[in-house]
This record gives sequence, C-alpha cells and structure tokens, in this order.
Amino acid sequence: MKINPYYFKIFNYINLYMCIEELRKKIDKIDDKIINLLSERLKYAIDISKYKKQNNIKIKQENREKQIFDRIEKLAEQKNISVFFVKKLYRQIIDETVKAEEDN
Repeated sequence: MKINPYYFKIFNYINLYMCIEELRKKIDKIDDKIINLLSERLKYAIDISKYKKQNNIKIKQENREKQIFDRIEKLAEQKNISVFFVKKLYRQIIDETVKAEEDN
C-alpha cells in the first residue's frame, strides 16, 4: 500500500508547527527573564541614585556609561550579535534608567 505524498506534507507541516510553537514558548520564557532582569537592574540603579543624591553626586555619569558601552560592545562581539543593535538597545535602557533615577 502506497501512502499518498499529500499526507506526508501535512504531517511535516504539523511537525514544523509544533516545533515553531515549542520555540516560541522558549522565546517567551526568555522574554520573561529579560523583563525580570530589567526590573532588577532598575531597582539597583535607583538604590545607587539615592546614594548619589545624598552625596551630591550627579545622576548621569558619562565615565560609567562609557564603561558599560565598552563592556557590552565586547560581549556583543563575542556572542556574534550586532554591536549596533546592542548599543541602541543599551542607549534606551540607560536613558530610561537615568530618567527613573532622576524621578526617584
């Protein structure tokens, strides 16, 4: 008995769909971790900002930003991720963090 190739095609689509769904679940878990880590990062930054305010230290520290960008650039290169993308992402993270520090 010969099996219709159409059924193989359907079976492959179902398998592919299931694989995609599993991968999407993994991506969702990673997204959850990213959000949790951003929240944790922000809490630490706000704690630091309280110290800065008590000691009359300006919130935005250009030398610290340079350290961060130098470090993440190297890390992005090691992980084969676009340096442009990572710098753009961190620019946004830092800007939002500074704003939160100033507001608290």
